[in-house]
Amino acid sequence: MKNIIFVFVFIFSFIACRKENPFLNMIDGSLIQCYKNKHICMGIVDTPVVAKSVSGKFSFNEGTDYQNYWDSPYGQVNKLFGATDCGELIETRENSAMVGFRHLSNTNSIELLGYVHKEDAVRNGYNFRHAHLTVIPRMQDIDIKIEVVKGYYKFSAGSSHDLIMKRFCDTKRINGRKISTWFGGQKPAPVDLKIGHGTVGSMKSTFPKNLRISDKDNLCKSTEDSLNYLTNHQSGIYNDYKASCSGTLKVNFLGCNRNFDTGEVSENSEGAFVYTVDCL
Repeated sequence: MKNIIFVFVFIFSFIACRKENPFLNMIDGSLIQCYKNKHICMGIVDTPVVAKSVSGKFSFNEGTDYQNYWDSPYGQVNKLFGATDCGELIETRENSAMVGFRHLSNTNSIELLGYVHKEDAVRNGYNFRHAHLTVIPRMQDIDIKIEVVKGYYKFSAGSSHDLIMKRFCDTKRINGRKISTWFGGQKPAPVDLKIGHGTVGSMKSTFPKNLRISDKDNLCKSTEDSLNYLTNHQSGIYNDYKASCSGTLKVNFLGCNRNFDTGEVSENSEGAFVYTVDCL
């Protein structure tokens, strides 16, 4: 019996010394670690989830200025966190919603994006969709949430940036499994990365709000009145804002694909109606 225990301890100790340690992924950690020349990162556990939303507090720390380690900019989106949905427990490409991130070249900033994947929806143009959410400085904490709102996902970054993207089922809760952090794209991480990871307390919505609605093909070519689109949008997002405003809700349409943040780079991101929403 003692020999068996000794062998087990030896094997566990050996594995624990390796960077690609699978045991590190048995519990959620306060640090997400991505390793040089690897895609998969440790720190978020792939566990089943049935919930109205998934969320986390993040900060992009050591190594997250990864564009500095390449000769030319790399535009593909890394996956920070998210969940499979609509009953899918295994394949992220079948049905999932994630928050993506990428370092903006020649800056100290990170772009956050909403990212929805639906493999069999490619004929409708929705396979592999991502859209700009916001830009934040490295080393700064940010609360991020993916929430179900009817047939849509609401991606929230902090208290003032929301993005609405189409969902492919109408259940009241996300039903699948959490998705751990993944670097790439085709390229693995060029350097070790460290991303702070914690639990969100409460994310209170505040005004003014920057809002993007990005949920159907050729949205920016639509002839529909932009305010009517927001008011009648099936997610009910306008009514949600109105209910939380004790004064008069003021909506300003800014156009399509407008840059909210200096240095935004959103290659291949889909078109969006862009608004500011304020309570006066």
